[in-house]
Amino acid sequence: AWVSDPHALVHHWELNEEIGVKEATDSGSLAVFALTLKGDNAAFLGPDAGGGAALDGAGDYLDFGTGFAFAAADGFSFAGWVRHDAFQYSGEILHLRDGGSSYGDSTNWISLLNHDRTRRARVDIMNNGGTAKGFTTPDGSTDPADLFFPPAGQWAHVAWTVTTAGAFALYRDGATRDSWKKGDGVAINPNPVVYTSAFIGRSWTDAYYWGCKLRDVRLYAHAPGADEVASLAAAQ
Repeated sequence: AWVSDPHALVHHWELNEEIGVKEATDSGSLAVFALTLKGDNAAFLGPDAGGGAALDGAGDYLDFGTGFAFAAADGFSFAGWVRHDAFQYSGEILHLRDGGSSYGDSTNWISLLNHDRTRRARVDIMNNGGTAKGFTTPDGSTDPADLFFPPAGQWAHVAWTVTTAGAFALYRDGATRDSWKKGDGVAINPNPVVYTSAFIGRSWTDAYYWGCKLRDVRLYAHAPGADEVASLAAAQ
C-alpha cells in the first residue's frame, strides 16, 4: 500500500515530544536524524491538545540549513496535520528554495502557505528557472465550502500533490474539490536539487511565519491519487 511504502517516504517530521526526521534509504529502511526547533516560544502540545508543536513565536520554525536535498522522480506530495488559532500574514507551512536572498534569485522553489490572513491556501513551484506556477484557493464568497483551511481551533489533515505532468491538487481530511485543483502547473523537478533555504513554518524571510500548530509532517516522492490521500489521512 502507498501509506506503508518506505521508498516513497522521503522525509518525516513527527513534531511530537521529540523532533526527528525519518528519511527513506535505498534499502527501504528509515534512518532517524536529530533536528532543532528554533525560537524561544515553541512548545510541544500534550495529547489533550492533539499533540504536535505550537509554532506561535516570532522565531519558531524548523530550519534544515543550506544543504537540504529533495529528489522526486514521480511527482511530489506534502502531507501533515495543521491547526490555527489566528493566521499570520502569508504564513508558509513549507518553503524550499535554492539561490540567493529572494525568489528572484532562485531557479527552484516549492511553497505552501495561507493566503493573506485567511483560510485560503496558496501553492507555488518553479523548476530550473522556468515560469513559476501556482494558484490560490477561492475566498468562499461563492461557496463557503471552498475555504481550504479549517476554522480556528480545529485540526485538519492537509495534503498537496503535484504530478510529473504538473497537475496540482490540495486535499483536506482526505478530500479535494475542483476549486482546489490546477491542471497547468509545473511538475516537480525529477532531478536531485539542493535547497539552500529550507523551512517548515516560515519563508526565506522572517516576515512570513506559519505561527500555528503542526504535527506529523511528511514529504513523499510521488503524487498519489485521491484514494491514496484518503488512506494516508485516515492512517495518520
